[in-house]
Amino acid sequence: MKNKQFISAVMAVAMVATSMTAFSAFADDDKEGNHMSDAIPVSFGKELTDQQLYRLDDDWYSFSLDTTSKVHLYTKFNFYQEYNGTYYEIVDADNDYKTIFKSENLKPVKWDKDFYLPAGNYFIHVCSESQNFSANYDMNVTVATPEEDSFDALSNNNLGNASAIKFDTEYTGHLYDNDEVDYYTFNLAEEGMVTLNLDSSMDNVDWKIYNSDKVAVEEGTFSKSDNNEEDSGISAKKSYIMTAGTFTIGIMKNDKSEKAYGNYTLKLDYLKDYNNYHASGVFACADINKDGFIDAGDATVVLSYYAYLSTGGKESDLNVWYNTEFAE
Repeated sequence: MKNKQFISAVMAVAMVATSMTAFSAFADDDKEGNHMSDAIPVSFGKELTDQQLYRLDDDWYSFSLDTTSKVHLYTKFNFYQEYNGTYYEIVDADNDYKTIFKSENLKPVKWDKDFYLPAGNYFIHVCSESQNFSANYDMNVTVATPEEDSFDALSNNNLGNASAIKFDTEYTGHLYDNDEVDYYTFNLAEEGMVTLNLDSSMDNVDWKIYNSDKVAVEEGTFSKSDNNEEDSGISAKKSYIMTAGTFTIGIMKNDKSEKAYGNYTLKLDYLKDYNNYHASGVFACADINKDGFIDAGDATVVLSYYAYLSTGGKESDLNVWYNTEFAE
């Protein structure tokens, strides 16, 4: 059934594809697969050898996935130098023919790359826009169950379809090759401190916070290197004082990471009375006067301490000085 749907989709764009410069192909010895409309179906695990790519040439291949899969693409190009304007790409046939990956200029080496893709229909497009390029190449495509079997849907990958979330609740998502961002929205009835908590096996995850006008007001990167543990994943948090309103958080794939795909867990905490916060966990160090709360009294102690140092005081330990000067 899926193959029939795929053939129909291809025929529907045949006229469009042949009219676009990027999809055009000049005559060469391999007459098949020069256009999206006559893409060659891929047989998983069966190597295609001595495929021909000539100057100003396009080769198209198609494949379908019945479930979310890890797709391994192996290609080896048999030529002697790098050529500008030669590349291969992965195209999502079910989502407006979006290019979800485009390689750098082809080089005379083998290319191995994994893609994490949900069920659907896809093209592999091998292209030469160079007048001087001519080469044969080998290609093999294999599929397997992903190492991590929890993939979220594509329902919240744009700002307009952000998923509504609640505070103090964990949400598990997944970033992969054609779902590079997930959006979540929440409302604040009144000003408070919002803490973002994110855990993931990925190396780095980018994030942004948008206001009700869809303008980014904060952004950054959560990194496993922040944990000071080489083999650990990400375990990070960020806190912001936020006014009342509607906000959206974008969790985004970091393209510079060696491992930029995988699961993550997101949780938001909300604290209304952040100026009189009971000290615990990461905030305990701010409780200077050790009364169990973070409030204006802590600032008073700090100011008094620096006033003491300005008079020539030698004591450098704030806690010792406080216990001496403010002991009951």
